Amino acid sequence: MSFPDDGTGNDRKVDCDDAGNDACSNNRDESGDDNRRDNRRDNRDDNRITQLESRLAFLENTIDVLAGELEAQQGETRTLHKKLVGLHQQLESQQRDTGIGDQPDEPPPHY
Repeated sequence: MSFPDDGTGNDRKVDCDDAGNDACSNNRDESGDDNRRDNRRDNRDDNRITQLESRLAFLENTIDVLAGELEAQQGETRTLHKKLVGLHQQLESQQRDTGIGDQPDEPPPHY
């Protein structure tokens, strides 16, 4: 550790292995504070990761449910389309049999 000029023009170097040195114990305390901050940051990160994993699991489940619903809707749409085509064919067949479809539409009366 280096200290500012003590008036001699030289920076003083201190060996932190000396047991009675207050400057080094402060440095050790700061290191402990850093470790506590790192632990709190790690805990926040772990909590954040857990929250994100939970959200991801919920979204994956939602996607699966919606995919199933979409598949059911598509099946129902196909069934209704087939019925509509069948009804349209029946209507055309009946119109041909009765001759209704051959007559041109008359213009509406004018007032």
